[in-house]
Amino acid sequence: MAEVTNELLLTAIKELSGEVLSMKAEMKEMKADIAGLKQDVAELKQDVAVLKQDVASLKSEMAEVKQDIAVLKQDVAGLKQDVAVLKQDVSGLKQDVAVLKQDVAFLKNERAEVKQDIAGMKKDLDNLDNYYARLDDKMDVLFEDLISVKTDIRHLKKAR
Repeated sequence: MAEVTNELLLTAIKELSGEVLSMKAEMKEMKADIAGLKQDVAELKQDVAVLKQDVASLKSEMAEVKQDIAVLKQDVAGLKQDVAVLKQDVSGLKQDVAVLKQDVAFLKNERAEVKQDIAGMKKDLDNLDNYYARLDDKMDVLFEDLISVKTDIRHLKKAR
């Protein structure tokens, strides 16, 4: 039985040696896979480090953009206030223009009335000039009559 056992042991050892060789080969493959995975992990770590830098850079840019947005919002608010003030100014100016248009219309009417008054006065002045001219003519006639009467009176006084 000892021989059978030795044979069995030898067979078992051979089988185990084959399994060990197979496992060693598998282990080599696994070591190669592990080395590849380690390299992949190292590359991924580098990628992660680059991505972290990108994230930090993007965060910094985002903070700047947020500041720019805050400044722009303030600018927009200021511009909205300016627009509101300008709208009020325009409204006031429109009212002023309406008042001025009324004033201009009133002044045009007054001007037309004044022109009519001036035309009437010119007509009256012409009439007065004509009247004075006629009076002047009448005065001349009256002076001539007066001189004639004085002359007649002198002649009558001498004749007496």
